[in-house]
Amino acid sequence: MKLCFIDGTSVKPVVTDAHFKQWIRVDSMVTTWILNSLTTEIVADFMYTKSTRTLWLDLQERYQECNGPLLYQLQHKTEAFSRLLEVWVALDVLMPTPQCTCGGCTYGASKATADQAIFTPLIQFLMGFSDTFGHLRDQLLVMDPIPINNNAYSMILRVENRKKFISNE
Repeated sequence: MKLCFIDGTSVKPVVTDAHFKQWIRVDSMVTTWILNSLTTEIVADFMYTKSTRTLWLDLQERYQECNGPLLYQLQHKTEAFSRLLEVWVALDVLMPTPQCTCGGCTYGASKATADQAIFTPLIQFLMGFSDTFGHLRDQLLVMDPIPINNNAYSMILRVENRKKFISNE
């Protein structure tokens, strides 16, 4: 119910309106949420904004950009990951992971086989990334339990986007 302050559908009432003070309180709260999400270097430029909508438009004007190369790179990686996922699904159907049928595997073979079924595609996926992700790759490989590929992919995208954001500052 607060997005209407950002997108402008909640219009500031006139001072004589009975809802004026409530609108000001909520708008100030949403503005504060946005300001608290900004870095301290940026927030000073927007401290005296008139409304949430004004703040949002100012932020959008200043920081929104169409980054063609980044969009291409992300789309390319998404398609590559989708192709890999298709191969892994097909392999899983054609060569399913053996399941323990003894009724209580005491040797741990069932868990080891399941871990290997996750670990092999993860290694294949991580091999496709450059050494700039070496630290993250190492972190993913030593995690217990081993992350599934969707989680690993999501983590790599978040780190990559964060690095790009930091390098643009």
